[in-house]
Amino acid sequence: MMLLKEGQKVQSNDEKQSRRFCKDCQKELSKRVNKKPTGFCSLCVKRHRGKELPKYQKSCKICKQEFFSKRKNKVYCSNRCNKRSTLLIGSNPELFNPGHLLLKTKGTKPRRGEIKNCDRCEKEFYKSKSQLRFKNYFCSRKCRLDFQKENAFTFPCYICFKPIKIAPAQLKYRRRSTCSPKCRRILAKQRMEQERKKRGVTVGMLNRLARRSVDAKEWREAVFQRDDFTCQMCGIRGTYLEADHIKPWAFFPDLRFELSNGRTLCRPCHDKTKMSARTMRKIYAI
Repeated sequence: MMLLKEGQKVQSNDEKQSRRFCKDCQKELSKRVNKKPTGFCSLCVKRHRGKELPKYQKSCKICKQEFFSKRKNKVYCSNRCNKRSTLLIGSNPELFNPGHLLLKTKGTKPRRGEIKNCDRCEKEFYKSKSQLRFKNYFCSRKCRLDFQKENAFTFPCYICFKPIKIAPAQLKYRRRSTCSPKCRRILAKQRMEQERKKRGVTVGMLNRLARRSVDAKEWREAVFQRDDFTCQMCGIRGTYLEADHIKPWAFFPDLRFELSNGRTLCRPCHDKTKMSARTMRKIYAI
């Protein structure tokens, strides 16, 4: 009679028949639900598919031991040698000696860039592989700015004739013509005077002068006194008041200073009566 250990269960004949074994090495296979059964274990499957041995034969840079690898760029045989490499780089620079001090790696990966000379100070510096697409190369930001200033486009200021160094894009897109904000304000005044001489007195200029005239000030005071400084919509007193034109200023120029065309309103009530220019054209345009 067979003795059982603690926790061991008696296997029935059905359970023994349900167990599966590898066809080559007779190793018991696990029950896989999601995968199709092949009849072989994982090692035997690799051997049958020709994947038992890796493709590349390498020698470790640290321990000089030969090993097989599936990757072409693998350098170390184990994680232990990989950690030791960071300590040996400083003591044994010949291990990662690229032929130039600037190409010496600071970690475990070699530098794949190039050594360039600064276009201004001719100093040697390292550029990575992704940064080798520019026309000029500089060792620092200061050298780049100095190089741009020396080779910048120059033209005289329109006001003080001082030479200005700028990029050609500023002339094309910003239309820069002065050296400072002070000269820009002077140039703006000169251009405004030239436009006034060409166009003469416009309707907009006359309307702005009429709004600030003495007649407009007297009309505003007369409207306030007639309405006893009281808003005609909400009846409030003692607040900021505005004189409103019942018929708009722009469409009725003959009624601008008529006392019957004005009314006293507070600012919130005046804002309610305002309308857009498109709406006023539909209502008042003839």
